[in-house]
Amino acid sequence: MSKAIHAPTLEPILAFHQVSKTFPGMRALDKISFQVREGEVVSLVGENGAGKSTLMKVLSGVWPRGTYDGEVRLRGVPAFFNNTKEAMAAGIAMIHQELSLFPELTIGEHLELDQLPYWINWKQLFQRTQEFLDKLGFGLSSKSRVCDLSIGGKQLVEVARALYRKAKILVFDEPTSALTENEVIKLYEIIQKLRQENRAIIYITHKMNEVFHLADRIIVLRDGQKVGEIQRLQNGKLLSRSEIEPRLITLMVGRPIQDIYPLKNQNFGSELLRVENLSLQTNHGEKLVDNFS
Repeated sequence: MSKAIHAPTLEPILAFHQVSKTFPGMRALDKISFQVREGEVVSLVGENGAGKSTLMKVLSGVWPRGTYDGEVRLRGVPAFFNNTKEAMAAGIAMIHQELSLFPELTIGEHLELDQLPYWINWKQLFQRTQEFLDKLGFGLSSKSRVCDLSIGGKQLVEVARALYRKAKILVFDEPTSALTENEVIKLYEIIQKLRQENRAIIYITHKMNEVFHLADRIIVLRDGQKVGEIQRLQNGKLLSRSEIEPRLITLMVGRPIQDIYPLKNQNFGSELLRVENLSLQTNHGEKLVDNFS
């Protein structure tokens, strides 16, 4: 059986109930409802503009109460957030595609950034945060500066920050877009561990291989509406990718596609550009490109 399939708890930790959001001249979300349970990975898929990011902004407090209709419920209780800080305090964490870290600060400082006192005992801070990092098994040093980390390392810091705040619901928004193959494997391992700890995961991606590797359930959005929901395990049988993918793509684009991966017979001309060993860093020493060829 695939590692993606897990037995989540029956009680939903999170529920969207008839959530709608309107911008001038545009209905971005239209009465979206679905649930997420502890120990479950729900993949949220859809084309650009389908409403995925808008819905997560409602969940994370970016769009505060009064700016949308419907309800977000935590363990059956309506939850209305006025800002992102209130959402974080309720146990909701966003792992964004664009990482929100400070290059010159250490990992330990990032973990305690929201609760740093006026006077800091640095020895205790680094010891306390290092013990936490060791328990996670991320292989990070609390004294390392963020600017010295790879993209994958920075993403681990974002996950560590969420767990340090005791987040129970984690939203990953296109997390592998800038990761190496080894970093993607590490991220998969972390998500499996989070699932085993009964944390709820919402995983936003447009990569089909990630959907089928991780998801217990797939929610499809199109034009601001929920147009489909696919449970991977049905009647004791794990649905294969070939059984799901055509239906999934039809739900996403609104029409059947006969040839999903067409062969391209094309003759290419002579080489016009070559990039070898390209590196680039900011004035602060943050690596943007490292030995790219």
